[in-house]
Amino acid sequence: MRLTVIMIASACASGFGSFAHADAVYGRLGLKANEKASFAVVGYSASLNQGFVNSNGHSVVQIGSEFQSIGTTVNGADIIEAKWSEAALATGNFIDVIFRTRHGRDMVPLGTQVNGQPAAFWGWNVGKTDAIEFQSWVTDFRLIRATWSFSLNGGNSFIPGGNHTARQPSPWNGFDPGDLLDGQYIGAGVNAISVRYHFELIPAPSAVALLGLAGLVTGRRRR
Repeated sequence: MRLTVIMIASACASGFGSFAHADAVYGRLGLKANEKASFAVVGYSASLNQGFVNSNGHSVVQIGSEFQSIGTTVNGADIIEAKWSEAALATGNFIDVIFRTRHGRDMVPLGTQVNGQPAAFWGWNVGKTDAIEFQSWVTDFRLIRATWSFSLNGGNSFIPGGNHTARQPSPWNGFDPGDLLDGQYIGAGVNAISVRYHFELIPAPSAVALLGLAGLVTGRRRR
């Protein structure tokens, strides 16, 4: 048994040398099953003075849960909800966040005020007070692209909105300051926003070795 372990360890150090230098891992979830992060919908005055659109401000939501209330709209006519999830695909990992109003009313209605001033822009915050964190085996998460879409039918379908990758911190730290949606999205029937983050997981060298070890053990059992 000891000889087998030594041989497997040796293989990880030599035969898996190229794998150990792999740049990213695909098809494996990087977030904890019960990860939580903060979410908010924010408004901005013409001078970019910021205030919350959802009455509860930064609200913590657990990944994979159903839509959770993060407060009412500024006019109290509807409830704003949020949910989020992660998918691990062959092209990378994707985090999807959706904000919506529960009954389909405007998320930012006409007349919305930001600290006593008319709202000229609005957007979202993800992870500002409670950032998205990855599992310990991930040492870096390279953000490839961050995009947003909007909906006029409660999220049944979405219309592409924009690419706000350039607004993200680099390296990405699990926080998205959002984008600035201008006046055309205020009082225009927008009742859901979808935000998607496409990234690659960069493992620690020790994690890569363990992945290689697991692969060797699995292969030996199959034989």
